[in-house]
Amino acid sequence: MVIGKGISSERYAYHCTIDNLSSVMYRGLVNDGYKHPEYLATQDIVICSFETLRKEVYFVEARPRLDSLRHGKRHHIAPTPLLAMEWWRVSYANIFCSSL
Repeated sequence: MVIGKGISSERYAYHCTIDNLSSVMYRGLVNDGYKHPEYLATQDIVICSFETLRKEVYFVEARPRLDSLRHGKRHHIAPTPLLAMEWWRVSYANIFCSSL
């Protein structure tokens, strides 16, 4: 689930608590370090922000360029956990909260 910039993970967790679902807030490689894709796959819901998605979507090229090097690469860059997984559904949560 991709959430907007103004929504904190605590506010989301407060409104969307369901007993049998497990969720994790993915903040990216810079903030949380590397979270293994298998760990994310065990969660029912993975939440990240647009900013995190924007930073990591172009981290690695989807297809390697065949004409760029004479020889193959010696070191391969691992994709970010978001790109290493196949997702069943990507949902955009636009939650507006107002205090009346």
